[in-house]
Amino acid sequence: MIWILFLILLLQPTGEAQNLQVRVVEGTLHAHYQCMVTESDCGADESIEAVAHISWITEKEKTTHLSVVMQGAPYTDSELTDMMGTHTLLVPSSSQGVMQWKSENISSFWEWWFAAIEPYGFFSEFSETVMYHWNEVEITYREDSSGKHYSLTATYYDYFTKFYPTPEDFFNEKHVDFQLIFGIDPICPTVPTEIILILDQSASEVKVTPPPHLQEASTVIWECPAGEAILPMKVKFSMGRYLGTALPQLKSQKTLSTTTVSTGEPVTITLTISNTTHTAAYNVQVTDEIPDSFVLSDGETTACAKQLEGDQSLVLTYTVIPSSPGTFVLSDPLISFEDQFGKEYEYQEVSGKTLLSVGTDAPASGLLMLGGLFLALMMRK
Repeated sequence: MIWILFLILLLQPTGEAQNLQVRVVEGTLHAHYQCMVTESDCGADESIEAVAHISWITEKEKTTHLSVVMQGAPYTDSELTDMMGTHTLLVPSSSQGVMQWKSENISSFWEWWFAAIEPYGFFSEFSETVMYHWNEVEITYREDSSGKHYSLTATYYDYFTKFYPTPEDFFNEKHVDFQLIFGIDPICPTVPTEIILILDQSASEVKVTPPPHLQEASTVIWECPAGEAILPMKVKFSMGRYLGTALPQLKSQKTLSTTTVSTGEPVTITLTISNTTHTAAYNVQVTDEIPDSFVLSDGETTACAKQLEGDQSLVLTYTVIPSSPGTFVLSDPLISFEDQFGKEYEYQEVSGKTLLSVGTDAPASGLLMLGGLFLALMMRK
């Protein structure tokens, strides 16, 4: 797997622990930044955790949500409303004293978040930058008896020099040109900052701006004094495509409880839909058809899954009863799903390998008739 790692080392004043990590893994630029302070309003066995998420990864409508979990009683409901905005109680109080809320309007949370982290300099500036310029942002606030913990995780997708019209075009490319841009808007850290960029050894044609303090082989280092703006850093390079990345692929397999029956006898059909890659498929829908002369006696011929992880399967089982004889080719199911980029797929395999033979007499009755005819012939002799 190709990996690229930004590591920003911050020399912090006593009492403040901050760090920023930025890395590229399988086609995505991720940043993770966290800050902790020791003062706390929560006592022993009390904690609150709020996770706010905003996403516009695909071309579909932007989604936002807020989840709040509280244990003990560090805040009243009105205090939570002042901090997080309007929210709905999701789970009533339990014996463990755990309560959970949710909300889809998280504008009040963002206002509280930026006001709460404003004293922490570089962290607040970086948070606001990625909030409005990155494709996906998740912010977590946690407080317990040890102190307050702030963390931010962001994902930024658009960093390829070449435009790829579809995901297939990118994954079929044998050689990819990259352009990484760190710092879409200038950021001014309040502490001395050292930025270390480590590229894979196979990277070639590396071009860096602004000029770094040190560039040796696959390592690039910038040193940024406190109080000075970090200008956008651009790194262009070429390397082979990501071998560990793939679009999800779903395959179906149909099995029968028996391949020979008589009219009126039940047959159980099992469909197994397998994700043959390591990449999750989303909004999976499976629809199977049965011949007109068959009656559905048990189960359903459709199934769906919000997410089907890589190397996992979805199983659909139902029972039918044939009403007329003949040899039937049972068609493959219709499968639809979305990949990690939101692109929709719909297809139906044509294997023609699932055959069911339906006769007019039960197999056991036929054997008895043959046995009786044999005995009759023996007695005549």
